[in-house]
Amino acid sequence: MIAIILFGFFFLFLFLDVPIAFSMTLASVLAILFSDKIYLVDVAREMGGALQALFPFVAVPYFLLAGEIMNRGGLSTRLVNFAQALVGHRRGGLSMVACLASMLFGGISGASSADTAAIGSIMIPAMRKKGYGKAFATALAASAGSTGAIIPPSITMIYLGVVGNLKIESLFLGGIIPGTLIGLSLMTVSYFYARRLGIPTEPKADAGTVLRTFAGAFFSLLIPLVIVGGIMSGIFTATESALVAVLCAVFVGFVVHKELLFRELPRILVEVAKITAVMGLMISAAFLFAYILSVERVPEIITGFLLRLSGNNMIFLLLLVNLALLLIGTFMDAGVAIFILVPVLLPLAGKIGMDPIHFGVMMVTNLTIGLITPPVGTTLFVACGISRISISEVTPSILRFLCVLFLVQLLITYVPAITLAIPSFFIR
Repeated sequence: MIAIILFGFFFLFLFLDVPIAFSMTLASVLAILFSDKIYLVDVAREMGGALQALFPFVAVPYFLLAGEIMNRGGLSTRLVNFAQALVGHRRGGLSMVACLASMLFGGISGASSADTAAIGSIMIPAMRKKGYGKAFATALAASAGSTGAIIPPSITMIYLGVVGNLKIESLFLGGIIPGTLIGLSLMTVSYFYARRLGIPTEPKADAGTVLRTFAGAFFSLLIPLVIVGGIMSGIFTATESALVAVLCAVFVGFVVHKELLFRELPRILVEVAKITAVMGLMISAAFLFAYILSVERVPEIITGFLLRLSGNNMIFLLLLVNLALLLIGTFMDAGVAIFILVPVLLPLAGKIGMDPIHFGVMMVTNLTIGLITPPVGTTLFVACGISRISISEVTPSILRFLCVLFLVQLLITYVPAITLAIPSFFIR
């Protein structure tokens, strides 16, 4: 009964366009009023104590700051130039450049929307000039930008680690192969699209151009290697790597590229502070929301229901979970869904004997598909804003990517080694 009231008011507030953090908080308070197990004093305890106990959340503003500094410091242009020198001469090369540059930038920003904005603003106009359809270029930029939520460092993985009490280092490493597979699948779609339209290839870059663009992007490429390498070697934790990313970004922006200006720093800091405040409030609200669910034993009830519905068939059960996540992703942002769904679904991993890291990465990659799924696709909105095209116009083009991404999602779901190979090798 309390769970019905909780979710009922939550979706009602969402329908009324109330911000997500306030929707969760108000729905929780109203549900408590009908409960004889939970009291209003629990609101202050759960929301106030949430962030005090969540040291890993410190990494979020630092990764946001690093991504913003690198974007303002000319990083995206250098990465695009290097990607162009590598794959620009192949059939569909320009679209492959968009994919590769997004994967490289995602290894620094950790955020899909920042990835899409930085690379999409360069690549969408460039693809349009070369004959790519406006809708296709927009759909590709949004799809490629979503890899920023998977390839380490990933802010979404940090949320998952915080809410699910999972090792963020393992989640980071677990996202490397899935994120790469997604990028390669997008490149494959781009190749066949370009071949069907007969889009001409670019001249192949000579060795000098490759070396020159590599030198220009060297320090930018070094940052994700330092982050991942430091985590793998145990020199610093995933949380500490965020500060390392900021220090590297400041060095590259001010000393190496010399394109970052001191007068821009206050505005960057204010923007990051705003986003951090919103995320902090959302996490506090999510912990209160999850506390009510746990007291009412909602995770156990849902787990039991799914097990009965699937007849304890793991293959069918995971298919049900994936379909449910895809449906939820069509109207809920990935970060928000992580806060709400992880406390409900993660216990299912233990029931079926599935590694929680594998289950968690499966959730993130699935919800990442939601970032480009109409009607509420965060990266899709960003890409559409860049190209000035409506969601309805880009929807037919986005469907070809969604079909391929779902097939990759099934691979990630049913082949655990794709996720667990790297974490199991480096983290004992």
